[in-house]
Amino acid sequence: MSLYNVPGMPEGDAKPINLADLGNILKILVKNPQIRSDMFADPEATLARLNYDAHGDAVTFFASLRGADFHAASEAFAPAHPDPALGMAEC
Repeated sequence: MSLYNVPGMPEGDAKPINLADLGNILKILVKNPQIRSDMFADPEATLARLNYDAHGDAVTFFASLRGADFHAASEAFAPAHPDPALGMAEC
């Protein structure tokens, strides 16, 4: 079970991360500054909180976003692009 209250996260046992899962995880990061900050600080623990079984390649990928100015780009993009599927229609 996800420790974050975010729609769309897998339920039950932790799910392995596949390429298709990256899109959903990236949406979550764009729309949730706290989860994004958590991901930058500790990708492995954050992926586990999102109920994913984080393998080394996934951890490396998400750690690389820290140096890509992803945070600033997300802050600029998210308010202009609401996503009702993620419970963000109010943005």
